[in-house]
Amino acid sequence: MEKNKVRVVYDRRKKSPVKGVGDVELCIYFGPRERKYIKIASVKPEDLYAFQTSDEVKKKIEQCNNVINEMEERNEPMTAEIFSSKFQLLDSAGFIPKTFADFVADMVDSEVMKAGTKKHKKVTLDAIIRFGRFRTFDDITVDNIRLFNDWLHKEGGRTDATVHNYHKHLMKWTRIAFERHYITDDPYKRLHFSRGRSKERNPLTEEELLKLRELPLNGHIERARDLFIFSAYTGLAYADVCAFDFDTMTEKLGDTYYIDGSRLKTGNKFFTPILAPAMEI
Repeated sequence: MEKNKVRVVYDRRKKSPVKGVGDVELCIYFGPRERKYIKIASVKPEDLYAFQTSDEVKKKIEQCNNVINEMEERNEPMTAEIFSSKFQLLDSAGFIPKTFADFVADMVDSEVMKAGTKKHKKVTLDAIIRFGRFRTFDDITVDNIRLFNDWLHKEGGRTDATVHNYHKHLMKWTRIAFERHYITDDPYKRLHFSRGRSKERNPLTEEELLKLRELPLNGHIERARDLFIFSAYTGLAYADVCAFDFDTMTEKLGDTYYIDGSRLKTGNKFFTPILAPAMEI
């Protein structure tokens, strides 16, 4: 890419005579009418030489060249739009992920989410790695995703509802990869998998809960049982039980204490009585 140069530009908007400082930018040249400017910092004219020869500027130039080299390797059009989309996805070391798994790992690590959600997405990432057919971005095809769907069902006997969650995660990552020009086509636009139904779960009866409450146990097994019983009689999810604090999250109305809190997963408010078996715990 001989004619697409990366060079340092100073005070392009002529601010330094008024403000005393000018912007230091990198200019990436894509053709006579197309350039991309990336602002690095604002410095005084007398500090320009020291700054533009600094490691910070050298690193930014190297990052730009990494993006340009990756675009050349994939024979992609040399445009500012494609360059910008790829530049946004540089990892902390300044390199574009070479494999789809690297890309997904970066998405999972950088996204702000609940610990439980991150855990589920890491399970999907692990499945992508073990499946073994999504090595590069060129492997993200309709045929390979269909094979992945079959593999998910066969490997662990997963239900359609469970497999749907894997596809939900993968669908988001392929959409982002398409938007960033990592892939030329989003295969999920031409795919549809049935969500299916979850396994039917039968609730415990009062008699079964009573047997469990009266079962003699010791140590951590006893505590695990008590947490389960508390959850069963309050309706709280496991994560909400772990976060429960009696002193700060209860209100007494008459002879009954009520839990006044919010779901960790959804943030939804709830107000629920602490029934006698839960109150004993």
